[in-house]
Amino acid sequence: MRLTILQLAVVYGSGNPRNVGRLMRAIDQGRFIWIGTGSNKKSLIHHEDVGRAVVAVVMSPERGIHTYNVAAPPCAMREVVECLATALGRPLPRFRIPASLALGVARGAELVTGGRGRIGQLHATVQKWLADDVYDAGTFRQTFGFEPVVGLREGLQQEVDGYRQRPI
Repeated sequence: MRLTILQLAVVYGSGNPRNVGRLMRAIDQGRFIWIGTGSNKKSLIHHEDVGRAVVAVVMSPERGIHTYNVAAPPCAMREVVECLATALGRPLPRFRIPASLALGVARGAELVTGGRGRIGQLHATVQKWLADDVYDAGTFRQTFGFEPVVGLREGLQQEVDGYRQRPI
């Protein structure tokens, strides 16, 4: 039996309304506020590279049941925000809230609301924003000789171009 499971990092690319798409819209609409320094690392993968990864698996003679992480090299959130702002032609967001202050306020909101609603979930959202979320994709790269082709700047520019043509 042959079964290969691919655990994908955050997928981004033109037309994707999810995480990177929401961040892009917030920056474009001037609603983005920095929390922390942006030095936390995230793993992302462009949707075209996801397609290449799937083809690499399908073309492989490997047998058995395997699970692999698929991701491009990790990047700092600061880099993602800077690339998006540049591609959008928007100024870099300047207003910053220290991580400790944001976490404290969000924790208070969680306690007041009993964790209900969007405000009640704010603490978890802030924690997720500040956390490192890095996938080690080394085994996949080594097994399949796979290297992502789409760089972060290029991929985010494509996402912005798609957004400009058809706002999500």
